Amino acid sequence: MFELIKGSGPISFPGLGFEINPPKGFILFDKLNIHFYGVIIAIGLILAVVYGMRRSKHFGLKQDDILDGVLWIVPVAIICARLYYVIFQWDMYKDDPISMLYIWNGGLAIYGGVIGAAVCVVVHCKIKKISLGAVLDLVALGFLLGQGIGNRVIGLKEGKVCDFDIQEALSMKKPYDEKLHHIAEQIAF
Repeated sequence: MFELIKGSGPISFPGLGFEINPPKGFILFDKLNIHFYGVIIAIGLILAVVYGMRRSKHFGLKQDDILDGVLWIVPVAIICARLYYVIFQWDMYKDDPISMLYIWNGGLAIYGGVIGAAVCVVVHCKIKKISLGAVLDLVALGFLLGQGIGNRVIGLKEGKVCDFDIQEALSMKKPYDEKLHHIAEQIAF
């Protein structure tokens, strides 16, 4: 009825001195795989929408316009994310084109989603006759919130381990340029 899916390895926080090894997700009813990253990305999206709805009046927008946009922009962005992935991974799909529809097997690219969402936002603003600038200002903050929760919190973005001391980096003991150079050396790929 309920079974955990083993994780792919630990997520380490060397500066804090600990690591976690979370499960990848769980299986319900022997068939339905629920991945934690999908749940957390959905939570990030929901929080971004709630943020946008609550802050809409500060940008001169109506909540209904924001919700209308979300209801058709999100599905189009998911389709574009899949399409982008399939285009750049065509070798995986050319022999079995129907497998392009098997989104549950993975394969979304954020670039495609952002491109699709951007085009949809412009179209949405034209149709609703609302300020593109105001929507972009609002969406940028919601996007950062959603990305921060959806990707960074759960470790979807991989990177190089940095060993600089954050307290040293934030202090003014060293000349500013030297600190920036040190940080850039540590995080450069």
